[in-house]
Amino acid sequence: MQKFRNNINSSGCEMVDLLSLSASLSNCILRCKGNIVRVNFEVDGKGFEVFVPDDQLFGAVKDILLNRVYEYLPDFELTNFNGEVIIDAGAHVGLFSLIASVFAKKVISIEPHPINLSLLRINKLINNVGNMYS
Repeated sequence: MQKFRNNINSSGCEMVDLLSLSASLSNCILRCKGNIVRVNFEVDGKGFEVFVPDDQLFGAVKDILLNRVYEYLPDFELTNFNGEVIIDAGAHVGLFSLIASVFAKKVISIEPHPINLSLLRINKLINNVGNMYS
């Protein structure tokens, strides 16, 4: 059985290091069918680390990170929204919301799926993003 490294956060609460979660434990906690994988990326000099279900990894990474499908048209490039409020409806695990947080004053992330919403909140927390709300 894998040992978990525990950390004490600033409020004194014990937190399990998410990087140490085994597939079976993450499945149990989040009730996810597959495994949870870690993805690292960088936007405008800011590094991000996110957790994504492995069965949704290809679509999420391909569409959001590689093809930047939401910014396909020049009018929708995030640099046009500096200091604005962005609403990400169907936010999945927060990839686009995290990217948008670099440029926007506030990002409102809406995700109805409970597993994806949990991962979205985890991704927001571990990346210390203060202008993203779900």
